[in-house]
Amino acid sequence: MQYKKLIAVAGIALAIVAILEIALFRKQARAGSHTDPRMSPAQMVTISGCLNSGQFQPVLNEFTNRTGISVQYEEACDQDQIRACKDNNDCPDIAILQTPGLLTELGEAGQLVDLSTFVNSTVLSANYADTWIDQGKVDGTLYGVWFNAGNKSLIWYDPTEFINHSWTTPTTWAETISLSDQIFNTAGTPPWSIGNESGHASGWPLTDWFEDILLRSAGPEIYDDLVAHDIPWTHSEVIAAMTYFGDIFGNEDYQLGGKSGTLSTSFLDAIYPPFEDPPGAYLHHQGNWAQSVISDQFPTQTPGTDYAVFPFPDINPMYTNAVMGAGDIAIVFSNTADVQSLINFLITTDAAEIWITKGGVSPNRNADTSLYADPNTLALADQLANADIFRFDLTDQLPSELNEYVWSQMDDLVQAAPDPAAMKEVLARIEFMASHPYRIYLPITVSGSDS
Repeated sequence: MQYKKLIAVAGIALAIVAILEIALFRKQARAGSHTDPRMSPAQMVTISGCLNSGQFQPVLNEFTNRTGISVQYEEACDQDQIRACKDNNDCPDIAILQTPGLLTELGEAGQLVDLSTFVNSTVLSANYADTWIDQGKVDGTLYGVWFNAGNKSLIWYDPTEFINHSWTTPTTWAETISLSDQIFNTAGTPPWSIGNESGHASGWPLTDWFEDILLRSAGPEIYDDLVAHDIPWTHSEVIAAMTYFGDIFGNEDYQLGGKSGTLSTSFLDAIYPPFEDPPGAYLHHQGNWAQSVISDQFPTQTPGTDYAVFPFPDINPMYTNAVMGAGDIAIVFSNTADVQSLINFLITTDAAEIWITKGGVSPNRNADTSLYADPNTLALADQLANADIFRFDLTDQLPSELNEYVWSQMDDLVQAAPDPAAMKEVLARIEFMASHPYRIYLPITVSGSDS
């Protein structure tokens, strides 16, 4: 009888353990509150990155509170230091990069730890869309996990003005052109406020337009091929993307001040007209950082009511729900148990939600979106987390000299639009630079290939 009681008690105990393990597994899959059995106090983990320390340190403090593992964070944005850290023997245990190009470079050089050997794949797959996981891979190997994200595929507008005019926000390129006509014909005002002037960096605002158009018209593979220069800048898909570019920039009526207004207006000043009284224009394309500019300029206006966002419209139905933007990705140089624990914490919803409460944006799709401070941030974060296609800013991934040269050619592309032959001549100059990176002098006109 006593033996049977012991058997019964043991069975109950095993059942309780099994239930607890199932509950823990489910919690990990949803919220990622991950307590790895390898977590134990040891040496300090060092981490370096460009994330604001005031926002990021609370995330690390929570990790230390849970595990007893100390973390030293250095807010540093010197990507060249990270590039050379192996040679200099001064790598942090973890680095947080802003450029996926450096991720690719270090991964291909064999300098990074393969995260798939220890990362909690259940938590990662539950919390991140495939496109985000894939963007952390180099040649199929997982070398990075994303923590912070930025959305550049946004159109800013005033919802009240749209209600007053019975306008609806477009979802396709055709609807966008139709809306542009409606605005000009009914309000008598150019629909778009666009500014390309940015000192020595003039041109970058228009590259964002080109990148959003290329991603949605030609798709992510062509986009990636252009980054890698596996296709020329005169490729037929790039030229086709310029046709859509010309729909906006080849039409003087669509741009506040016409082409000259676009080219001479500061990228900051161009943000204001849709929210002035009366509006000088009604639409503006810019990344999520524009919200802080709008709120500073118009402190009495309310986000979501007086200024809001909608996604950059789809072009090719094969490539919908795409986002072009920026982000910060964690990579690993030191494969220790403590480092593994910190990486596994960063992919949890708990870590993401702390980051969100401190003003950050997370691509974690299971994070509580009610924690975002306003409807606009919630909307742009939702686009990021649930994107079917995400790509980093194209020109930011190019060699710096080529990047700056592309910027310098954007004025000429606007002047050439909507003439396909004239725009192709500008693309041919960019292709010449991309193909001759060490050449100082460039001819004014260079013929290019068609494919």
